[in-house]
Amino acid sequence: MSAQEDLIQNEVYTFVLKDTSEVTGKLLFYLQNMYYTVEVEDDTLYLYQDDIFEITQPKWNSGYKVNAEAYQNGYPFNHFLFAGGYGLKKNRFYYQNMGIVYNQLSYAVTDHVSVNAGFIPFFLLDRDILNVYSLNVKISLPYKNGKGAFGAVTTWSNFFPYSDEQFLIHYMVNTIGHLEKNVSIGVGLRQILGSENTYVPIGFVNTKYRIGKEWFIIMEGMVTTFPETYGGYFFAGARRTKKRFGFDLGLFVLMEEESEFFLYPYFSFSIPFWRGK
Repeated sequence: MSAQEDLIQNEVYTFVLKDTSEVTGKLLFYLQNMYYTVEVEDDTLYLYQDDIFEITQPKWNSGYKVNAEAYQNGYPFNHFLFAGGYGLKKNRFYYQNMGIVYNQLSYAVTDHVSVNAGFIPFFLLDRDILNVYSLNVKISLPYKNGKGAFGAVTTWSNFFPYSDEQFLIHYMVNTIGHLEKNVSIGVGLRQILGSENTYVPIGFVNTKYRIGKEWFIIMEGMVTTFPETYGGYFFAGARRTKKRFGFDLGLFVLMEEESEFFLYPYFSFSIPFWRGK
């Protein structure tokens, strides 16, 4: 909507900004092609035309409760295990728990660089098992037209607690689409650290599609090889996002050589530590 002649006061709109962030709220007042006063739950924002890429009206506007950044609680930037190309805004961070035992914190150093640290406290179950740590750094570069983003990620982990094996995963990902509906395709290498470094390829595809005010459908598939075998997984589930928290429910299938399949339930939740503005 380049010319805003058909905007209606007290209606709900989504303002897509040029930095790829979005604000959804009730339009209280606007001055043609200059600025907009928007109510977002417990706050009032002033958005300037020069910062706005697009203005749309949500399809679920009827009875829609204003919830400015319900989608922006960390989850838009991760699917099941792999991240898409989009990133957090500077100084935002969130806590995520996956599968009850895995805990992680993500923090945006800048609008384009974020870090993530994870921890599984196995010592609570067995003192003889090593604790599991992970650390990754992500670079996010959104397209100028706001229709996608490119990402580069390096992850280190001592994922296998019964051995001294550690690994790095280096991958690049291209996300096509906006935060509420997109497809990401990623390729990279898994580097197994040890006396002799071993490199194996890895590839994944994930997608996210918004189906209502707070609900998404998410899916992800990954394939990789090992020194003597190959495998992967497929995940499908639903995601609910709110301003103060979000959670995933779904199933994932581990696939190994010789057509072996293992089905597992999955649950995770996310808590943002910023106030939506």
